[in-house]
Amino acid sequence: KNTPAAGPPGGRGAPADATWAGDEACAACHGDHATQFAVSIHGRLRAFELACAGGRCESCHGAGSAHIEGAGDK
Repeated sequence: KNTPAAGPPGGRGAPADATWAGDEACAACHGDHATQFAVSIHGRLRAFELACAGGRCESCHGAGSAHIEGAGDK
């Protein structure tokens, strides 16, 4: 996706220049978490409840592009 992060600034410690990567990018490495999250109450939130984040993961954790580009180090 790589769209500029709009909505909550950076989430939890995400770099200010990070962009939204999307749920699929997160699930590529964190598939077990994505599967569990999908059936949780938080995973069933509607798009408008996600504060304009690029995906459900990033609505709390912040934009994930830097984390992905850093192979999980950021």
